[in-house]
Amino acid sequence: MERWPETSVREELLDLLNEIPRWRLPDDRWDRTEQYLRALDDALAARDIAELDAAAAGVELCCARRVTRLGEPSTVPPPEPVLERVNQLIHALEPTAPETPEDPLPEPPPVPS
Repeated sequence: MERWPETSVREELLDLLNEIPRWRLPDDRWDRTEQYLRALDDALAARDIAELDAAAAGVELCCARRVTRLGEPSTVPPPEPVLERVNQLIHALEPTAPETPEDPLPEPPPVPS
């Protein structure tokens, strides 16, 4: 059974989420980013691809590059709640490691010389 969302969508989301810790935004944009991250989490839980796309687009818009004008609020790194949410989402999206058997296969007998 294929994991949801499909691999290409998961990879795009992981790329986006892995960028967030390097972002520097004004405080109010971090609040908006956190709202979109919550929406992304909800969409994953509901398996709703339309909401997932909308939430991902919202996160991307929060970081839209633009020229900072004089007098605009200074930018800051992501606050701890945003980093925690990002880590939870990354963990939920990463492919799981294959399970290891409880009892490993025995070593083959030595070849006689």
